[in-house]
Amino acid sequence: MKKEIASTFSIGQFRENYNFFADDIEWNIYGENILSGKDAVMSHCEKITQYFQSVKTDFETFSVIENHDKIAINGKAVFRKEEKKIAVIHSCDIYEFNDQEQIQNIKSYCITEKESFNQI
Repeated sequence: MKKEIASTFSIGQFRENYNFFADDIEWNIYGENILSGKDAVMSHCEKITQYFQSVKTDFETFSVIENHDKIAINGKAVFRKEEKKIAVIHSCDIYEFNDQEQIQNIKSYCITEKESFNQI
């Protein structure tokens, strides 16, 4: 179950996972933001969801590593608008679950691929 929760969160299916957030969840998106508490994390998820609705996004998962209460997911997202590639993001999300199988902590590393986005 934890693997499914983490996997769907990493590809932007946030709402399906709100019930699995600990009240004192913390999400550290390195170099961007640290979100503390369920309300702050859900609010940020809603902003990302709005962005995802404005673009076409293709997610690819390269690996999922599970060790007891921790899951790491490595993947890539390609964002397109009007058929033009506008960004490629490589990411690694590390999830820590509490004893109630709720997400307690997320650490996200996101790296933007530098390339010419005029090519498809």
